[in-house]
Amino acid sequence: MTENIKKHTYLFVALAGYNPFSIPNDIIKRIAKLITRKEEWSNSVKRNDQNFELDFAPYERQKLRHEPVIEETLAKLSDEGIAETLDCLRPVWPDGKRMAAVLTHDVDHLVPYSMLDRVRSFRTFPEASVFRKGVLLYSAAKACFKSIAGYKRWVSLDEWIEMEENCGAKSTFYFFGQPVPSPHPKDSNYRYTDKARWQETFINVKNIIKNIENRGWEVGLHGSYKSYNDGEKLRVEKQNLDSVSENRVNTCRQHYLRYDIKHTPQVHQNVGLEADTTLGSNVSLDFRAGTGLPFFMFDIEHDKEVNVLQVPLIIHDVALMGNQQMTPELALNRCMEVVDRCRKYGGAITVLWHNSYTHDSAYTKVYQALIEYLSECDAWGCTVTQMNHWWRKRRRTAEEWLSENY
Repeated sequence: MTENIKKHTYLFVALAGYNPFSIPNDIIKRIAKLITRKEEWSNSVKRNDQNFELDFAPYERQKLRHEPVIEETLAKLSDEGIAETLDCLRPVWPDGKRMAAVLTHDVDHLVPYSMLDRVRSFRTFPEASVFRKGVLLYSAAKACFKSIAGYKRWVSLDEWIEMEENCGAKSTFYFFGQPVPSPHPKDSNYRYTDKARWQETFINVKNIIKNIENRGWEVGLHGSYKSYNDGEKLRVEKQNLDSVSENRVNTCRQHYLRYDIKHTPQVHQNVGLEADTTLGSNVSLDFRAGTGLPFFMFDIEHDKEVNVLQVPLIIHDVALMGNQQMTPELALNRCMEVVDRCRKYGGAITVLWHNSYTHDSAYTKVYQALIEYLSECDAWGCTVTQMNHWWRKRRRTAEEWLSENY
């Protein structure tokens, strides 16, 4: 463990509310391996060429994939009288809240079965695989049929906001930076000039974005499929979204959770993004970094911190009821179990719930029940930018304390 990694880890422990000098050195090393993502630096295998999954980690790590092991370890040391708490960084959450819940939505689509979207998708037909060509053709045929036969409308973005507002929470909506330069067949195809539903009427997506921000919710960047390791591509996408946003876009999540630990953090920093919430799982409800708490990324190769705050994704709707095929009841129970675990240790949890569901969808009902439960658990329901600002404010205090005591 280098001196820079040690300081980086000490700062993380201090931000968690504990005196790092009271933590045994072997525990500091274990925490360092997790928050620097050493296992990803040494393992380039990715599921479906998308992201690292804990299936590729050593078995001992896999056994703890569903646990916030860092928070649990620190709390246990505190109970044993070993770990000391830091009064200057307590309480951990605003207004003494018991935990934090970062709520997010990836806006992959806005209009169900849009023929215009399907037509645009054929731009990518030449580079699509045989399977993806079949998907594009099937989607176009289905959209044509649905436009004639009719379909149930999706929950509009203002209705997601109403759900959260009723629970005293806010969220981040991640939009593509349209038009995406040289899009991939898996990318979205809406435009800011398209019309989508907002409060029982149809308005331009550009105006929907402004309405979201005017309500106090956040609009962030949903990086396209190929942008996770392409700084110029992501820069153009950020500029596109900045051009229709009332505020500067400073947080993101990569499409399909595509992520390369050796390149993506630096790409994010270079384009001016301050926080990311991509590190999660497409297949399971995992604590990929062993924690739900935010942490700053670290470049092991160059032995330096990257000024991008990672807000690790824990609950992913597609992983629960898509890949794992859970029933709504089981999915909600699993979510509540994770919430209970995070609340026990005063931790944080980040939720991704896509917007493209109907009112009677099990996905919609599970999300509503989940945020109601989070409210009952006295969680701070916040946007990614709110978490970023709060954690950076705390970091300044932690740095001052560490400089006086290191």
